[in-house]
Amino acid sequence: MTINSMEGPNKDKTILAIYEIKNADAMRVCYDLSGTDFPKEFKAPKDSEFYLVGYRRQVSETKKDDENPAATSRQP
Repeated sequence: MTINSMEGPNKDKTILAIYEIKNADAMRVCYDLSGTDFPKEFKAPKDSEFYLVGYRRQVSETKKDDENPAATSRQP
């Protein structure tokens, strides 16, 4: 993916990245903060311009309760 930053510390910079969808709740992205080339692999060596991050979908408390009816039902 190509990210064109419009504000913040990276304003007017182009950041190149690769991503992988691991499953419905997780993905990882490797960014080349120099904007010179797309990363070739999911690695970010120390002192490089690469940034590797994993993202996980957060489950809201409401959704947790919906999936576990016993959590919201009252026992006599």
